[in-house]
Amino acid sequence: MNLSAADLQKKHALEGTPDPFPSLGGRDSKAPVANGKHAKKPQQAPLDTSSETAFPSLGGSSGKKPSAPAAWAAKSERVSRPAVHYNVLSNTIELDKIDLKAAGRDGKVPTLGEVMRNVMTKSGATIEASTARLTGKTTFIIKGYDDHTIESAKRLLISGLAPVVSKKIDAPASTIGMIIGPKGATLKGIREATNVRVDIPPRNTLAVPADGSAQVSRSPSPHAANDGADEDEVTIPITVSGPAPLVDNAISMIQDIIDIRTSKVTQRVKDIPAHVFPFLGPKIEELRTKAYEENPYKILNIDPREQSGEIVCSGDRVVVAPTVEALKEAKLELEENLQSITLSMSRAQFPYILEPVFAQELLNEFGAVAVPLQDDQAGLMIYGREGLGNALSRILAKSQERSSHSWLVRGSNLDKSIALLEYLVRSGTVSEIESQDASLSIHVPTVAETKKRGTATLELIAERAPPVKTAVAQLEKKAGAISDGLQGIDVDPIVIKLLKNKHGKTLEKLQTEKNVIVSFPSEGSGFTGLIILHNHNGPNTDSVSKVRRCNEAAKSVQSLIQTVSDIKSETVTVERKWHPAVTGKNGVTLQSIIGEDGFVTVEFGVRGKEPNENEILVRGPASEVDRAVGQIHKAVADAEQYEIDHSYILEFSIPQEYVGRVVGSQGSGVNKIRDSLDVKIDFSD
Repeated sequence: MNLSAADLQKKHALEGTPDPFPSLGGRDSKAPVANGKHAKKPQQAPLDTSSETAFPSLGGSSGKKPSAPAAWAAKSERVSRPAVHYNVLSNTIELDKIDLKAAGRDGKVPTLGEVMRNVMTKSGATIEASTARLTGKTTFIIKGYDDHTIESAKRLLISGLAPVVSKKIDAPASTIGMIIGPKGATLKGIREATNVRVDIPPRNTLAVPADGSAQVSRSPSPHAANDGADEDEVTIPITVSGPAPLVDNAISMIQDIIDIRTSKVTQRVKDIPAHVFPFLGPKIEELRTKAYEENPYKILNIDPREQSGEIVCSGDRVVVAPTVEALKEAKLELEENLQSITLSMSRAQFPYILEPVFAQELLNEFGAVAVPLQDDQAGLMIYGREGLGNALSRILAKSQERSSHSWLVRGSNLDKSIALLEYLVRSGTVSEIESQDASLSIHVPTVAETKKRGTATLELIAERAPPVKTAVAQLEKKAGAISDGLQGIDVDPIVIKLLKNKHGKTLEKLQTEKNVIVSFPSEGSGFTGLIILHNHNGPNTDSVSKVRRCNEAAKSVQSLIQTVSDIKSETVTVERKWHPAVTGKNGVTLQSIIGEDGFVTVEFGVRGKEPNENEILVRGPASEVDRAVGQIHKAVADAEQYEIDHSYILEFSIPQEYVGRVVGSQGSGVNKIRDSLDVKIDFSD
């Protein structure tokens, strides 16, 4: 049975309620109901299409404000926000060995997981770990939102797990200042960046090697600055302690500083024999060319110093080091493989045989080099690889191009001959005769050479024979005039100084009374001792009188020598590093030790059978030696104390609020500390 809407209302006691489904005629149209039956349907009004009520606008161009949404709709509305994405950074480290004991406290050894959680808590990073069964290496993957987080976690992880080690690096002394930095800033930065301990010992605590040198190591190494000077530069051992990877990082940072300082170096090839030096010329040019071709933008300077027997190489390390090694190898090969023959020859010939032009001719044409024999021997040693016979023939031919003569100085004995020869040189006779002809050369032997040969001989040589004959005649005449009564007295050079200083007037009176000449050696002449001879410019007397007067004068001089012969020698042991303190700036301290009169001699590094560079020999009158030795000890003690006073540096922090109190009004507080303790105090921000 079909029920109408009115029937339903009546059934459910809902008569009079609004119709839930009104007709489409509009809001005001109602379906009349009477007694449950439909009323007569009224006539429908015409449809108004312009009605806003019947046909509401969809918005847009009308500009009318839309109606407010319902309350439940506002609560359920979702607000759209921009999404933020973070980039996660990661880093990986590997540890060969893990030492969990290093991370433990109070004797408790933590697990790897506990260490990792502790690091993650402190750093804010995420850490994952895995261990390879075959190698035993543990790999850690560290993730974080920035580099600082990852680096912090990395340092904490290594500090807690890596084994603690201690390593050393030898740093050239010239680089220590750069490693420490201004007011310790560089060293502090290394320590903070790596969390390791870096110890640089003060110089006065370094062990001194047996040879007395102040350095700990002189061996050149790939990283040591040799020389940055120099390959013999003092090196200081720097000790770095901490977790193994961080120690390696710190050493790498220190090495970078050393490399910057020593990128320019100076190295030497030393102790090159005189006969080897000329053969290295082509090798030097070859190495120069090679260095330029391989490294055109690097600097290489090669300075051959034949007089000192060394080659100095300077410039960029990358080209200097291989060049020095190549020169050392070439030097060693020449020393082992060169052949030699000996040729006897007068030393007077040497200036012509050894002149640069002829020496270059021998080297270019015959591959040979001639050098004088050692130990005052008269002769040449000829070196080469082959063809020495041809070189020898050329040298002999060259020597015959000159006229030469050996003049024997005749005295009643060897001492008289040496005295006569010495006076001929000392009086200027030899140089005067030699100056008469430009081609004439006179070789004067040393006293040691003369005593070794047992004869006093002058070697004369010139382009032609006449100048030589004339010179010999003049020498014979001069020697004959002064040989009667000639006396030679061997006297210590210090005694000669004292004799002239204390008995100068007595000697002048003696020369006048005896009509003799007392000749003193000139500075740097190589001759020592006094010469007493008859004054041929005085009254002319017979030979017997000349001899008698010279003998009497010699006895008087000997008596004067006895009064000033209290000569003493004393050796003072002073480490070589303190020798500059004895010398002083510009030699001022040493000059004070020697004294104005120069009666004391001071020799550094005593040269004997066993040279000792830590010894200083002081020689002179006993009282002067005692004074000088006392001054040496004082100079060394002052230098040692100065180093102690200035070798310790302590850095510490002061809270900002207390700085003013420490400094005091206008610096009065800090100045009081400086004056009372004799220390240097610097403040940094």
